[in-house]
Amino acid sequence: MPLAVIREARGFLEALESQREAQRQRGGMQGELPLFSARDPAPPEARLREALARLEPDQLTPKAALEALYALKQLLKD
Repeated sequence: MPLAVIREARGFLEALESQREAQRQRGGMQGELPLFSARDPAPPEARLREALARLEPDQLTPKAALEALYALKQLLKD
């Protein structure tokens, strides 16, 4: 699995965990999973900046760099 994909997945997991913790502190919605009830409040540009900050270009193979580029491009579409 490319390092960039792992880093991006880790970022998504951290965001979900922080949403879950914030929801718990607010009293939360009983019986509803935050994964299905909450949308990512960050605009695509903010997600793009976060993903770019996590990338380490010197650690990427050419193929991993291309995959990371496609993943970044997809962030702008979502």
